[in-house]
Amino acid sequence: MLTLKGGLARSLPDLRRFERGLLVLAEVAPERLTLGQGVFFLYAGWFDLLGTPATYSDIEEAVGGTLNLSIRTSYTALLEEGRRRDGKRQAGLGWLCSQVSAKDNRKKILRLTPKGRKVIEKVKAAIEDGDGSEP
Repeated sequence: MLTLKGGLARSLPDLRRFERGLLVLAEVAPERLTLGQGVFFLYAGWFDLLGTPATYSDIEEAVGGTLNLSIRTSYTALLEEGRRRDGKRQAGLGWLCSQVSAKDNRKKILRLTPKGRKVIEKVKAAIEDGDGSEP
C-alpha cells in the first residue's frame, strides 16, 4: 500500500475534489473544448460566482501566468454566439458573455450566462460534495 507523508498527503483531498469538478466539466463539455479553455471557464465562472466578475487580464494576473498562451484567442469559444469584428458569425458555447465595464468602458467583463451558471453550479456541487475521500 502506498503511504503518503507531508504536504502531498494533506493536499490529496483537495486534488480529489478538483478531480470531481473536472469530471463533471468533461461530462457536460463538447469534445472540442480544450483543457485550457475548461480551466479558463472555471476561473471566469468562479470570479463571477464570488461577485467579482473579471476581465481576461484580471484572470491572467490572478492565476500568475499559468494560462496557456493560446487561451487569449481561443477563450472566445466559451462566449455566446455573435459576430466578430470582421462580420463573420462566431459560434460559441454560450457559457460566458462579455459586457462593457460600468467603471471603464474600455474593459470587457466576463460574466456567466444562465447556461454557464448551470455548468459551474454542477462543477461547484461536485467539488463541495463529500470530504474528498472519494473522487
